Amino acid sequence: MKRLFFFLLSTLFLTFTPCIIAQEIPAICNCQVYFSPHGGCTDAVIRELNKAQITILVQAYTFTSAPIAKALLNAHKRGVKVEVILDKSQKTQKYSSATFLYNQGIPVKIDAKHAIAHNKVMIIDGETVITGSFNFTKAAEENNAENLLIIHDKKLAERYIKNWEEHERHSEVYEGRGEPKQVRIAPLRESSPLESKLNEYYNTLWGKIKEQWTIPEGVRKEMVGLETIIALKINKYGKVQEMRYEKRSGNPQYDQIAWQAIKKAEPFPPIPDEFSANTLEIGIRFHPD
Repeated sequence: MKRLFFFLLSTLFLTFTPCIIAQEIPAICNCQVYFSPHGGCTDAVIRELNKAQITILVQAYTFTSAPIAKALLNAHKRGVKVEVILDKSQKTQKYSSATFLYNQGIPVKIDAKHAIAHNKVMIIDGETVITGSFNFTKAAEENNAENLLIIHDKKLAERYIKNWEEHERHSEVYEGRGEPKQVRIAPLRESSPLESKLNEYYNTLWGKIKEQWTIPEGVRKEMVGLETIIALKINKYGKVQEMRYEKRSGNPQYDQIAWQAIKKAEPFPPIPDEFSANTLEIGIRFHPD
């Protein structure tokens, strides 16, 4: 039986966290900007990776782009030191580059300290920074409205390196998923329609659950910082065959609110025909921060 975990993040924000005032940096003029969809963002990233000679440091939230993963691998093979930090969702995400890179000998770490490790950053040779809203995914290139900045500035790169190192210190080493290496390379094929079909399915499920997830005003402050993860096993007809807590928050009321949101959202639509297994297992993460 195939198993697939995909963590869906809640979007109920209860508090506003003020930003730390950034230090002043010099005006930047040596930079390029790209926009998606179909604005050349992926090609621009690959061009910069192909120029790398010494180091590539990566921070990514979602990383499923086969062309970018292969460009990192090519850099690794020609002697460039490549190191990657990913969000904790990539640890269990089936269609992720985490295992592909790990199996090719590229160090991968998981930043699980934060609710979401939402950076999309590459620092190349200590002097080029790639950043913006653009996730390193096919969807970001072809479907989403995103922006990508490529900035050539050594002083700015030094600040990004310092921040990367701070996150690297509290990140855990990714140990892979235990499958043989050759098995994990196949899901990175960009031509497969399965990833987009599953993403549509996840969005549909979360939309139904989100409509039912309501935290009473009187207890919201008590629930800031909590996290509940519930695993579902859904059959091909969309019926929930199994439902269990993967992680309890420590607050029974909060756990029950999350549980009831899923129950009220049923029935779910059938799983996509492109997914060959009879059941699909999905992890849903609830946190109100």
